[in-house]
Amino acid sequence: MRTPRPHGPPEADTGNTHVTLRLAFPQQAAQRCYTVITAITIITIITVITAITAITAITMESNKEHIEALLKDLTPSPPSP
Repeated sequence: MRTPRPHGPPEADTGNTHVTLRLAFPQQAAQRCYTVITAITIITIITVITAITAITAITMESNKEHIEALLKDLTPSPPSP
């Protein structure tokens, strides 16, 4: 079982390295990292949506004749006299 460590400065606590890194990392650099991560995320989302749209358009275009034939089959024919 792990023994509790005494409270003190984060540098003294080797089990709490994320606090040490956070204090050692300048705020401006952290803000830049968050901005870059956000930008990459947004670009990735836009790219995925664009790719899905393109794939859907290509698939629909290649199946156009098939879809038109299905629609023609589903259209009711006028009653014969």
